[in-house]
Amino acid sequence: MTDAPWDQETDPAIQPRELQVIDGGKLKKATSKEEVFIQAVLKGATYSEAYRQGYSVGAMSDATLWSEASRVAGRPHVSARLQAGWAKREERAVHSARSLQTRILQGLLREAEEAESDSARVAAWAHLGKYSGLGSEQEEDNPAENMTPDEVLDTIRERLEKAFNK
Repeated sequence: MTDAPWDQETDPAIQPRELQVIDGGKLKKATSKEEVFIQAVLKGATYSEAYRQGYSVGAMSDATLWSEASRVAGRPHVSARLQAGWAKREERAVHSARSLQTRILQGLLREAEEAESDSARVAAWAHLGKYSGLGSEQEEDNPAENMTPDEVLDTIRERLEKAFNK
């Protein structure tokens, strides 16, 4: 028997709920076994896999293992740590994506202004224009074909400035 499909969005053990007040409002500290469980889940293990890493399972049936793993995940202090870990991972992913986007735009801008060959500069400006939406169907009030080259460059620079300062 394999692990049942798990979806962190619908698992009742980790759904947002009112936290219980423990020790004057502080959540209980995770035990070493719970900490192994938490870290394994945050690294992508299923609850059952994480339970195997942190606890002795011996000849435990798959159903019992899954049940015990879900019980550990449902403990308020474990659930809170999992939620915090997932939120932090999501925040890092968003930050990494923005950082990469910024590096790409800076590289294209540098290439557009400093490339040795005309074709490399034109290609970089074309990519920057596509990124900024210039000349796309979205661009209704200032179509690129009705602009001078200087107006096109100014428009691209303005849009890149907006993109870098989001």
